[in-house]
Amino acid sequence: MKIKQNAFSLLLIFSLSIQAQRYKTEVFSSVDVSSGINYGSAPAWSTFPISLAMDIYEPNGDTETSRPLMILAHGGSFTAGSRTDAYIVAICESFAKRGYVTVSISYRLGINFANVSALDQELQKATIRAIQDFNASIRYFYKSARTDGNPYAIDTNRIIVGGYSAGSISAIHSQLFKIPASSPAFIQQSLSSLGGLEGGNNGSPSYPSRSVGLWNMAGAILDTSMVNLPDVPTIGFHGDADDVVPFGIGFASFNGTPIVEMHGSSIVDAKLQRIGATSAFHSYPGAGHDLLSNLVQADSILTKAARFFYQNVIQNASIGVDENFVSSKVFPNPLKAGSKLTVESTLPSEYELTDMNGRILKSGKLTIGYSQIDTEQLKSGTYILRILGGSKQIQNQKIVIQ
Repeated sequence: MKIKQNAFSLLLIFSLSIQAQRYKTEVFSSVDVSSGINYGSAPAWSTFPISLAMDIYEPNGDTETSRPLMILAHGGSFTAGSRTDAYIVAICESFAKRGYVTVSISYRLGINFANVSALDQELQKATIRAIQDFNASIRYFYKSARTDGNPYAIDTNRIIVGGYSAGSISAIHSQLFKIPASSPAFIQQSLSSLGGLEGGNNGSPSYPSRSVGLWNMAGAILDTSMVNLPDVPTIGFHGDADDVVPFGIGFASFNGTPIVEMHGSSIVDAKLQRIGATSAFHSYPGAGHDLLSNLVQADSILTKAARFFYQNVIQNASIGVDENFVSSKVFPNPLKAGSKLTVESTLPSEYELTDMNGRILKSGKLTIGYSQIDTEQLKSGTYILRILGGSKQIQNQKIVIQ
């Protein structure tokens, strides 16, 4: 009997040790891969429709029923690369062994090279298509968790997204750029013609496309004025001698030719720091665009990312955005008189903006995602924003106009 008790105690200690290291280090020896899972369909630059697919990696033998999800996109200048890219596969396998469900996605590639005089605009359009596909891949998992029985046993309050190079550019825009009006005029026009940030009906419409963690490897954004959200913990890695995607403000290059000006990882981090976001940035002096070919450096990047997400996402699932009832975030708050109030809602809902005496000053509808309320006619003071869900749920929030 004593031997059995000792064996049980050792098994319990081993199990607790595994749980303590889970998500930080590799605790599983192998992974299971589901390849070619369709998550939508959308028109390519040529308007010919193509299917969107992903590969899903899960820890072999795992019994956990509520696991964090990591979605990654490959690089390739929006014209090449694949979801079987060796670097992305290695990251997916490593984090699946840590206990995550990991995903490598395909997204629409290609630009209209016939439009030689405006290749910068063609590259920007390709970026928009990739953003739309990234958002569709996120929506796929919200839908599968909410309505399809959660077959991948994920916790939608712990979704992390990221990528390398063009894939990272897509992920950054997907999560930090949610208000089209903050972008340059051409981007707004292209968004309007291409179906907006969510891409119309390219897969799992009417579900959220938000994450609670962002992993940037050698990425950039078209302009940091487009960085709108302060609540997505972000970790970035970039070589300061990168001649493909700029480390600071510079031109992203295609086959050695500068094409479009972008704000690189160091500038993105500076903007996130200014708006109070959780952001960790690691620069590599003298390193170029290829961050992961150096095995020691690659291992360091994976270790730092695992620790960052463990501290800021895994242990803080309350920051998640997936609720089965209306849940809304409002920003900026306080806001300046005459500016617009942005409301993020997880479900279609209605709002009423009242003064402190309950008098309704403004009302209207909120869509899934982001809506804006114009406060131009309101004076400085304190107001109440009442958000009414479809099942009579009410969320009240104090709004301060300065």
